[in-house]
Formats: sequence, C-alpha cells, structure tokens
Amino acid sequence: MKSKVLRIAKRYAKALLSLAIENKIQDRAFEDMQFIEKVFSAVKEIRVILESPIIHSHKKQNIIRQLFGEAVHPMILKYLLIIARKGRSSLLEEIAIQFICVYKAFRGIEEVKITTAMKLTDSLRQKALVAASYFT
Repeated sequence: MKSKVLRIAKRYAKALLSLAIENKIQDRAFEDMQFIEKVFSAVKEIRVILESPIIHSHKKQNIIRQLFGEAVHPMILKYLLIIARKGRSSLLEEIAIQFICVYKAFRGIEEVKITTAMKLTDSLRQKALVAASYFT
C-alpha cells in the first residue's frame, strides 16, 4: 500500500514541478513545498483531519485555504485545493516530500551526511564538499 501511495504522490509531484517550470516559479514552489512539509511534521493533527472520510472535502479545502492561503504562491494553493477537491488530500504531505525529492533531482542537488568524531570545522566542511564533488 505504501509503495502505491509513493507512486501516486511522485506522479503528482512531477506534475506540479512541470507546472511550476512552465510558470517560472519552480524555486518558489520548492520553498512552498518545504513549508508545507514542515507544517505537516509540526502539526500531526492536520494529517488526521485530511485523512478523515467523515470530514467533507469542502471543509478540508477551507482548512487548506486557512493554513496555506497567505503563505504559498496562489498557483500552489490552487493545486492543493484541486487535490483536496479530488479526494486526495490525504496525499498532500507525501506529495510535498516527493516534490522536494523531484526538485532536488531536477536541480542536481545531492544530499550528503557527514559523521565525524569531532565538531565539523569550516575547513573540514570545504574539504568534504570538494571530495563529494568528485563523485557527482
């Protein structure tokens, strides 16, 4: 079941990235989706509300409008509202996560995790960046 959700969310994320590129707001869309993902992480009740089959899609759309209306680009808000109207609001958090991954792949951004026995200094950080650049 989880892999199906991931596939669907990734499809929505790719569609949103295409739409953002077409409208030349891909960087703003990235920032907005990071914000949306952070809101979902911070307030777990949102997921419960959006997944509830008891709450009508109009109420879910109003919640989305109140949460993100002023904070995200109008096109992103419209996209979120369409997803909610289509009964897919339970996917919003995963779509945000997948969008971040798709955007990073689009920009060629690689994440690196460094584990050290001591605090990472600026010179060590620079050396690590140089070493990582050889692999990308």
